[in-house]
Amino acid sequence: MIVRNDQDWAAWDFANLQALQLSTRQTLLGIAPYLERLQSGRDDLRELQVDGLLFFAVELIEGVLVDPALPAEFENLVSQQHTDVCKARWWNRPFIERCSWEGPYGLEVSHRASQASIGKVFPELAAKDVEKHIAALKALWFSDWPTGVRYEVCCFDSTATGGLTSWGTFNSMPEALGCIMGGRRW
Repeated sequence: MIVRNDQDWAAWDFANLQALQLSTRQTLLGIAPYLERLQSGRDDLRELQVDGLLFFAVELIEGVLVDPALPAEFENLVSQQHTDVCKARWWNRPFIERCSWEGPYGLEVSHRASQASIGKVFPELAAKDVEKHIAALKALWFSDWPTGVRYEVCCFDSTATGGLTSWGTFNSMPEALGCIMGGRRW
């Protein structure tokens, strides 16, 4: 790491500036996984090493991250706007996101919280009978995902103009892993 106290940047030669750039990039690569974990808001993540990089995810199955902590900017930027650090960590790295009805990060909790928030600000828009509304959403969810869990394979690649491409949604972990091992669903 380079430490320099003077502020005369114009006096630095090319080699010093390159060394500073490399040192800065390494620092950003080092803190990126911790920022991802922090912004995820999850407390069930494990520290995992993949290809020499640190990630936080619920699981690592056959080298595939499952429910990873993701960069904050992932879904809101087109791929050309992502940082070099984000690209170095996530480019062409497919992962699986589970979405379930039950559990602390499940849809039921999310729907109940949404209805409570809507009811406080716009009571006329909130469901009149929240339990009936939740039951209808649950029935709809389970009609599409009989196990209560949807497995979505995502990848930060060049096939979408946005940050992430969905390679498909599946009813089981083996199907999702098969998609990744096969190189894509389509």
